[in-house]
Amino acid sequence: NTATPTQFAFTHDRTAPTVSSIAVTGVTSGSYGTASTYTVIVTASEALENQPTLGLAGGTAGDGSGSGGGSATIWTYTFTPSSADQAVTIDVAIGSITDAAGNDNTAAATQFAFTHDATAPTATIASTEVTTGGSLNEAVTFTVTFSEEMTGIADGDFTVGDSRCTLSGYEVTTANTVFTQICGGNGLTDGETITLSVGAVGTDAAGNSNTAATDFTWTYDTTVPTVVITSGDVST
Repeated sequence: NTATPTQFAFTHDRTAPTVSSIAVTGVTSGSYGTASTYTVIVTASEALENQPTLGLAGGTAGDGSGSGGGSATIWTYTFTPSSADQAVTIDVAIGSITDAAGNDNTAAATQFAFTHDATAPTATIASTEVTTGGSLNEAVTFTVTFSEEMTGIADGDFTVGDSRCTLSGYEVTTANTVFTQICGGNGLTDGETITLSVGAVGTDAAGNSNTAATDFTWTYDTTVPTVVITSGDVST
């Protein structure tokens, strides 16, 4: 027999594929994100025959796209959060990926979790001594309250529209959320209207700048009220 024997060759593969990593562009696991959509990148230990099925909480994702087409080790998805403030978790379930030999993954990757926060914090100005638009004959202690804990706020960030009103007594009264300051001074004149303003002065944990507060106004009033007595029956 001089014929060349036919060779039978195959690759023995019983190794289950694994998910090497799950990443989200621009975000660190355990931190914050502010984008409207995110790119999720799943990296496998070997080429996969099908896209990994994502386990999602806090949003939705479209179909995955493998780098280089079909059998690929890197798959990308576009993830959209379900609301402006949302806890997000992303993982790949056991048995949701398959390699060329038909082996399914037997262990999930480390879960990727972050907080999506696209809501700008708000600020309000108030005083226990006078309401906005009211009158008072002395210095006013006002309170600036933010809707969440802030960073980057310092003495001098709150402004007053009249230089004759001196701001003093800056104090953080509640863990970077509530601040107080006094508006007063000897240069104020009777009938003068004073405006207190708080612009975009700080950021929340996610890096969102606060929206400007509605201005707080009050009138410095030292005019003593007078009383007039009249009678319809007799003149004075």
